[in-house]
Amino acid sequence: MSPFHGSTAQQQIKSEIDIPIALPLLGEGEANAAREAVLSGWVSRGPQVAVLEREFAAVVGAPHACAVSNCTTALHLALMTVNVGPGDEVITTSHSFIATANSIRCCGATPVLVDIDPETYNIDPACAAEAITPRTRAILAVQMGMPCDLRALVSLAKRHGILLIQDSACAAGSQIHIDGRWDPTAASMEVLVNSPTRGLQVGNIGHQRSDGRLIARS
Repeated sequence: MSPFHGSTAQQQIKSEIDIPIALPLLGEGEANAAREAVLSGWVSRGPQVAVLEREFAAVVGAPHACAVSNCTTALHLALMTVNVGPGDEVITTSHSFIATANSIRCCGATPVLVDIDPETYNIDPACAAEAITPRTRAILAVQMGMPCDLRALVSLAKRHGILLIQDSACAAGSQIHIDGRWDPTAASMEVLVNSPTRGLQVGNIGHQRSDGRLIARS
């Protein structure tokens, strides 16, 4: 078997791109699963979506997960669920896909961009603290591969009575050691994604992780 496991089209893409971002490793298992879903007669939702949500929640250590069309939608829903709207400010970073800031703007709120930690490429809690104003509604922390300094961010959010939302599109399944235990998340809500350039590839699907009340509200 060839060391590159993909379709002829993918092999053609590989030969034409000098430095590809990523090439999804897809095989017969994925093809058969997609075929079964298509032949089931369900063109949206359906039993396989419920299976995906349940299994994905187990993978990331969450009580509930809600699958939506993509991560942009998941971010937008997360912000709307906690009533982020016009007049509000949401602290985040520019070191992310444009959807992070766009989802804030789609709610009518203002993204406030702060610097990152040069060692982790994640949001710098000290910079986030300096950006807090009476209009700050939430911190939307983008996690680049590994978790942010969640201990500092959780403390900051609690101290100012604001929300902490994790944009974990690039960090699905990562954990941080807090108070003597490994915790997959410490935020009010977390948004994750399965796309061709992420660690777990399932087409392009966004996920929202939270407690049952917020999931139901979204």
